[in-house]
Amino acid sequence: MQLIRYPQTRPDEHAPPTVLTIGNFDGLHKGHHALMERVKAVAGKHQWRSAVVTMQPLAAQYFGGKQNLTLLTPFRQKFRLLENLGMDAGVFLNFNHRLAQLSAEDFARDILFDGLGARHIVVGDDFHFGKDRRGDFDLLQRLASQRGIEVESIPSVMHQGQRISSSLIRQQLKAGDLDTARAMLGRPFSITGRVRQGRRLGRELGMPTINLAVRSPQPPLQGVYAVQVALPDGRVLPGVANLGTNPTIASTGEPRHLLETHLFDFDGMLYGQPVEVMFMKKLRDEVKFDGLPALKAQMHRDAENARAFLKEALIESGASRLL
Repeated sequence: MQLIRYPQTRPDEHAPPTVLTIGNFDGLHKGHHALMERVKAVAGKHQWRSAVVTMQPLAAQYFGGKQNLTLLTPFRQKFRLLENLGMDAGVFLNFNHRLAQLSAEDFARDILFDGLGARHIVVGDDFHFGKDRRGDFDLLQRLASQRGIEVESIPSVMHQGQRISSSLIRQQLKAGDLDTARAMLGRPFSITGRVRQGRRLGRELGMPTINLAVRSPQPPLQGVYAVQVALPDGRVLPGVANLGTNPTIASTGEPRHLLETHLFDFDGMLYGQPVEVMFMKKLRDEVKFDGLPALKAQMHRDAENARAFLKEALIESGASRLL
């Protein structure tokens, strides 16, 4: 998939006409999948290019500050997921003051029509755009018709009577309902990153861990989980993970949030390598223990519970192959 950081880079002027969809696409859930499948269908019919247009940073990050937003998929993970969905191009708009002040009419004309060469646009039924989100489907369709550009809206994708949305998935993750979140995402919720060196305390406690620094100041979930971990060599291994601040042994030198994962029956070195940790079941909340012996005992109980769950569940990992 071609990465286009707009307006720093522009699409090739000799590229075929573009079929595109536009949105935040945080999480790349089943509702987003439906938009992109439609884009690919139209592009395939005409031998045009399929593209997804999103923001970097998101508007909510720009206006509210990165510290206040819970992201399901940071930039790198979102890009890999878009690649997996088979899009030809991923266009990341530089959301800044100029873009924030752009009227809906100017946004459509300058960016979608002239800048990106759209010939067909697919949007969701809640689509809004431009300054103060004043633009909607009817306005976009009216502006596009003047250029001979087609615009279509597709209905929301539902799950058990609820409209699938990024905000609803965040609620499910926070509540520990990983089954519903997985059904809406079409895959297990996961965090990706490169393994960093920790304090080796897990090894001293009899449970060596691989450690990932969590960049988001507000991760969508916290606690102890049964997990499956995709390694660079293609293996998917079971394990138990703690995502949080580790209050029992926290120190000022640690990141605000750390993902510590113990892989079952694994003896190897993964420092510097990318892994994907997929969250399968929440076991408990993170708590502060009265000393390391109590923490060690609970860690081993957590590992036993995670083993039992993963063995009984026989869950299809649905590894998103983001490595």
